[in-house]
Amino acid sequence: MAKVQVLADNQPLADEFIQLLKQDGHSVVGKFTEDVDYIVSFSVPVDEKSEAIMVVPPSSDLIGKRCTIVVHDLVQCGMEKWSDLPFQEWFNSECQSPPEHDFVHYWLSWRDTLSALMGLVFSIPPLPKKLDICGRRGMRTLETFEEFKVLYQRTMRVLDSGMHVQDLEKKSITPSSNSARGSRPNLNPLHESLLAAGRDDGWRPAYGIGVILMEWLAGQLEV
Repeated sequence: MAKVQVLADNQPLADEFIQLLKQDGHSVVGKFTEDVDYIVSFSVPVDEKSEAIMVVPPSSDLIGKRCTIVVHDLVQCGMEKWSDLPFQEWFNSECQSPPEHDFVHYWLSWRDTLSALMGLVFSIPPLPKKLDICGRRGMRTLETFEEFKVLYQRTMRVLDSGMHVQDLEKKSITPSSNSARGSRPNLNPLHESLLAAGRDDGWRPAYGIGVILMEWLAGQLEV
């Protein structure tokens, strides 16, 4: 079955996805960008049938029109419209303005997102009408800010005066156990779909919050 992926307004993620497919020896056909809704669409030939898959942020009005993968709390530098990322504000203020509101997020690396898409696009069993993707562990905004602040200050010290011994010390913040797991999107359909597609671990994100935030900082500094 040819899986037609459609990523609404996320050209960088689409480009990375296509590159991964080509590296694995798969051909990608019919890639194009539509003017309406900034949709990036491309298809992967599997056999004569075709199944369309939408990959959208939670705010999209395209949810429900076809098989839809909703990506929550995606962390990707330059793609703040895909999730309510506070990182730019923290970066601009040099971490001098702690957040006023404390919500729970399930931060998700764009690399883990691509890994899930790579599994789903070649799934033989039909996919559910809706799949949610997010991280498994909840983290409050204030906890995320403290983690971000540690990494930001460490990065600035390295850029200003080079690496010091204390910069090598692990100072990651452990998410509190009282994070509201009940607010997390239902990951069971995603997990079961990946198991059916041959992923032995199902949905098990590989990248923790430290790596996720460092990649965002690296992308911001490149800009």
